[in-house]
Amino acid sequence: MIDVRVAGLAGLVVLSLIACGEGGDDNDDADSDTDSNTVGDTDSDTAGLDPPIEYGGHTYYLSRAQMTWQEASSLAQESGGYLVTVNDQAENDFVRDSYRSHLEEGADILWLGNNDIAVEGQWVWENGEQVGYENWHVGEPNDEGGQDCGHMWYMDGTWDDTVCTYALFALVEVENQGK
Repeated sequence: MIDVRVAGLAGLVVLSLIACGEGGDDNDDADSDTDSNTVGDTDSDTAGLDPPIEYGGHTYYLSRAQMTWQEASSLAQESGGYLVTVNDQAENDFVRDSYRSHLEEGADILWLGNNDIAVEGQWVWENGEQVGYENWHVGEPNDEGGQDCGHMWYMDGTWDDTVCTYALFALVEVENQGK
């Protein structure tokens, strides 16, 4: 079974997947101090932080709170990274599978780093990488009501465009140095 550990760091929630024999409880019961492996728990001792999730030479951090796309982009830049740039199906599957518990909440959850703010219909990654891989849900992007920012919404990992002022979780990607 997979257990998710969470610890706070510079306004981000750092997730690591730990193989374990028992499933963790996924609530924040204050009366339980034996279950420290639940989403929402924080560790005030920074030396005891769990490692972030790493994949393909990059490190991924999930924001603790939901925020607008611009706030998420600013948080990512302040953290030395950018909103997640998905380059291929394997990375898309990694993001979907690693953060599935958030996607299961049934809401627009993870901001992606793609947008068509500058030119309608011309989707770009905020970090400047070339757009190659795309995984839009059928009929998306559709710009319904001025939707200019991308997010991963559907349980199958497909993407949707939405209004940039909605409050969603930021998924920050940081390139590992020297790897």
